[in-house]
Amino acid sequence: MGVVSFVPTFAHGQVIWSQGHGDIEVSYLNGEWEWTVEDGRNPSETIIAIDNNGLNLIPDVPSFSFLGEPGAKIWIVSQSETVGVPFVGLASDTPNGVFENNRFSLSLTNFKGPGNFHIWSTGSSGQVNRFASSSDGLDDQDVVNMPAPGHLHYNLGFTTPGTYSLGWTASGTLMNGEGLVTSDETIYEFAVNVLREGELDLEVIYHESGEWELAFLREADGVEFDPSDVALHVGAESLSTVPGGSAYSFLGEPGSDLYVLPQEEKEGLLFVGIAGDEIPEGVFESEQVNLTLVSVSGPGETFLYTVDAFGSPNVSFNSADGLSAEDIHPVSVGGHAHQNWAFTKPGFYVVELQASGVLAGSGESVNSEIVKLYFEVEEPVRGPKLHLETLPDSKLRLSWQSQTGELYQVQSIENLNSTSWTSISEPLVGSGDFVSMELPIESVIGKYFRVEVVTP
Repeated sequence: MGVVSFVPTFAHGQVIWSQGHGDIEVSYLNGEWEWTVEDGRNPSETIIAIDNNGLNLIPDVPSFSFLGEPGAKIWIVSQSETVGVPFVGLASDTPNGVFENNRFSLSLTNFKGPGNFHIWSTGSSGQVNRFASSSDGLDDQDVVNMPAPGHLHYNLGFTTPGTYSLGWTASGTLMNGEGLVTSDETIYEFAVNVLREGELDLEVIYHESGEWELAFLREADGVEFDPSDVALHVGAESLSTVPGGSAYSFLGEPGSDLYVLPQEEKEGLLFVGIAGDEIPEGVFESEQVNLTLVSVSGPGETFLYTVDAFGSPNVSFNSADGLSAEDIHPVSVGGHAHQNWAFTKPGFYVVELQASGVLAGSGESVNSEIVKLYFEVEEPVRGPKLHLETLPDSKLRLSWQSQTGELYQVQSIENLNSTSWTSISEPLVGSGDFVSMELPIESVIGKYFRVEVVTP
């Protein structure tokens, strides 16, 4: 009877494209825009991932000043194939003669990310051509002039680790006299050095030379990362609620949302520890150093705490009551332990830490440089789960478990790459039981559906 689908949750099933050649392909075929990625997949099913193989430093050359300060880090998907980096092209299978001059515009119309994004090319003699940049806001200048048909490669640059969502809109003037045709906006997702799961330790290191170092160590393969070179992903599975009881009141109101990377290992989440096993014995008083929370920026509050065998929390960091000398986490020389990192809202957080200790014998206090840690807290997909039932009278029944008094809006879309959902009903009031609506089968073929909770 055709395709009738519900919105899939790709947050945990997206394909990671991290190397090899593929294309972001935009084509106008049979009167419709079509968008794919790599080997023909739907863009919403794919994350384009860049690791430190794409890490570069911005050169001290005036023509590249638009990228940022000289010497600053930037992760690049290069126009030239680079080992360990996806070789991403821009392509179109639009036939010759569809658009005037066999060209159409690919405009960057939406941007979300922790840093800035740039597209540029460099010519054979070193000339620089800029096409789009988020650093100065988006306007009609942020556009790539695409051949139809055609295939090309440009440089895609990202200035900060984390996940970026890039919204693109295509438009072209048809040769048949029907004028300008414009696509819906389509989102492509890039993950720049994002660590998502497995054990990861923040190593506090003190060298014989008297220099501090803080580094993340990935236990699975022994790879070390500069903390500011990676973003730690706090997945949707981290969502819990603030426990009751006065001991946990520092986290907020009981029952309110809390996103936690827990001190115990949990499948699908990072298992983050703090280790002092690379600090020599006998160097610091009491065989201990401290990590101090210097600053936090983000949409909510940040906490670091442990819970003992009897369920009592021990708080190290608490941004909710303001930062002070009490926001310290002790690190034992030779020690290794795991803690709870908690956040009150989804979004991107920058956490600054500094290591310090008192030298044995001299009593001198020595401090490390301030180090940035990046956390990206995923917003979970909310709303009821839809159920589908085929009825004998050529109808489909959509139903979901409701909450008493809540309002629900049923929406549909034909292309998951688009963001333009259409409401197909008036808001329906929840009864505490299943709520349903029936639709003729012929009206739903080829569509996706979702239910949203409506705020009155």
